[in-house]
Amino acid sequence: YSVVISLISTLSAIFLFYLAFILYRADPADEKNRLLSVFFVTLAVANISYFSGGMFPVTDFMLDLANIISLPIVGILFFQAFLVVAIAGLFPSLLTKPLTIGWVRTALLTCGLTGGGVLIWLNSSHDHFLFHFAEIAPFLSTQGFK
Repeated sequence: YSVVISLISTLSAIFLFYLAFILYRADPADEKNRLLSVFFVTLAVANISYFSGGMFPVTDFMLDLANIISLPIVGILFFQAFLVVAIAGLFPSLLTKPLTIGWVRTALLTCGLTGGGVLIWLNSSHDHFLFHFAEIAPFLSTQGFK
């Protein structure tokens, strides 16, 4: 079951990378295309990071590999929140009027990247800080996964 979910998430990540590529190639000068392409890439990386654990049998080496692959998920999710707000600023309305200013979007993206980078660093330098596959190993072994 988890292998099927992992394969589907990998295929959807490939599709999201392709969407980001064709969207960026359509008009690289357009800020909407650039930000949406970055959003699709972060979705693809988050998909791979979060759902790829089912492709690995529960051995110590494979759990270590799954933990390495899962490192960026917390930072990517943090960055995506700021990215969605910056994308909202590209579509002017009464609520997004302050976000239509270019330096505000730049500040949002800078805060998102900085905070996401710090979270990735914390997740990689401290065992079991936010997200780690080692906790699910005993559960998976009791479910018949080897």
